[in-house]
Amino acid sequence: MYKLFLLLLGLLAAFIARAEWRDPTTPGNLPAAPLLATPGSAAALTLSAILITDNGKRAIVNGVTLKAGEYLDDDTQLLKILPGHVVIRQHDTVKKLTLVPSVKKPLK
Repeated sequence: MYKLFLLLLGLLAAFIARAEWRDPTTPGNLPAAPLLATPGSAAALTLSAILITDNGKRAIVNGVTLKAGEYLDDDTQLLKILPGHVVIRQHDTVKKLTLVPSVKKPLK
């Protein structure tokens, strides 16, 4: 019985190790985030989530959870966190990263 339990536990661990964990609340139709930037260009930044609670605001940029004022790397600082977007400074350039691409339609 003990050997069967260990075998099942090992199979479960192997299954979990191979499974891809994905946030179920992330829309499936957004393009995949680039993991690395091309050499010589500014790093590609992807805003994954904005978390606003009573304890404060946090944003997830390139998989890293940041508060306003913190640095993603040496040249990239998160300046502001707002409900739909964040403002960052990268290489002395201020940029706005939106959570979901805008779908505004022009008025006729």
